[in-house]
Amino acid sequence: MARHLKFLSGLLLLAVMSAGVAYAESNQEQKVTAAILYNLVRFSEWPSDSNTNLRKPFKICALTNADMLDALSALNGKKIQDQSIVIQKISDEEPIDKSCRIIFRTKQNKRVLDLNALADSHILTVGDSEKFIEKGGCIAIHRRGKKLVFSISQTNMHRAGINPSSKILKLAEKVS
Repeated sequence: MARHLKFLSGLLLLAVMSAGVAYAESNQEQKVTAAILYNLVRFSEWPSDSNTNLRKPFKICALTNADMLDALSALNGKKIQDQSIVIQKISDEEPIDKSCRIIFRTKQNKRVLDLNALADSHILTVGDSEKFIEKGGCIAIHRRGKKLVFSISQTNMHRAGINPSSKILKLAEKVS
């Protein structure tokens, strides 16, 4: 009986440690996703009419869970074209704020976005699903094995009036 208790205690300890490692990996993945997003935005050319008031914040609107929102919050105050980034969480019920420059949506969020309608609003749409681009999104940041990679739809970005730099296009796993 004592052997079984030791064995079960060992299994329980291993499970708790594994959960901590999985959380750390997930937390690190979210931080890397936020960093990739920041650099993709930084090295893109935005339409001049969307930058007319540089005193307004560069708003990144997030349809995501609390952990990803926390990782994105590290971008608050950083600069994009002399504008300070502000992260704003959007609930499932509220309408999309047209002052959003980026909408970041994770696949856990069940809200359906009309990505085609957003494309004409100079809003960059970014998701964490490989199929996000097929649905009309501009950029998909997703897992490939143990790596985070990103795919870009140049067509969808151009519709939004945003041009990715050649450096970004070279780093993308897939460009369509």
